[in-house]
Amino acid sequence: PDENERKNILSSVFAEKEGLVMSAGYENAGAGLRSILSYTDSGGHRIARYEKMFLMPQAEYYPLAALPLFSLSGDPKMTEYVAASGHRLTRGATLATVPFQDSIIGGLICSELLSPHLYKELVARHGATVLVNLANPSWFHGSRSYFDKTVQIAKVQAVTNRTPVFVANNGSPSFAVGPNGTLLAEGAWGENEI
Repeated sequence: PDENERKNILSSVFAEKEGLVMSAGYENAGAGLRSILSYTDSGGHRIARYEKMFLMPQAEYYPLAALPLFSLSGDPKMTEYVAASGHRLTRGATLATVPFQDSIIGGLICSELLSPHLYKELVARHGATVLVNLANPSWFHGSRSYFDKTVQIAKVQAVTNRTPVFVANNGSPSFAVGPNGTLLAEGAWGENEI
């Protein structure tokens, strides 16, 4: 939706209540793209943004060394795709947190759940009291093994930082982990739930 549609949708969802919406997507950045996490208030105004820092090879970018390997596949479409899109995503440089009610929310995107350094920085240097991860594990086709590993990693992040961790997924359940590593809530498989 465009900006006005987004504002109307958020106004109807939140009415007069205070809210915080976190969303992830891509935005143009000069000659490339950035993977962005947006913090938006209930009126539809962006109050902060974070540009993904922990880029994964073969996911967000293709190393130059991979190009000759793809050319060996004999599929010209694959080589063209990698050459056209593989070097466009640009890494971010700073973290962002947002105060909301009595908490300070710090979010990361997808594979950044693996990074103990980034979450530690959000807590220690940016004062985050709640950690969030917006993820797209639909690439793993509903793998229960992948989901179980994600929950385990989130538990480690929660205990290490003594902070609750919320993981919002598509393609697998979203879930919440308490600061002591206890799984507090989990969505159902095959349902879009909050």
